[in-house]
Amino acid sequence: MKLFEQLEPHRNDYFGSFSVGTLELVFNDWYQRKKKVKTLHRFKVE
Repeated sequence: MKLFEQLEPHRNDYFGSFSVGTLELVFNDWYQRKKKVKTLHRFKVE
């Protein structure tokens, strides 16, 4: 519950926005080492 207690005061704060054009489904290890990351599929977002 401590996480939600910390977040509650910021419920209505504006943190900005961003646009997404592509989502990637990837296979990787826990540390996302470049040699282990493989893109399985790219999804275009419209």
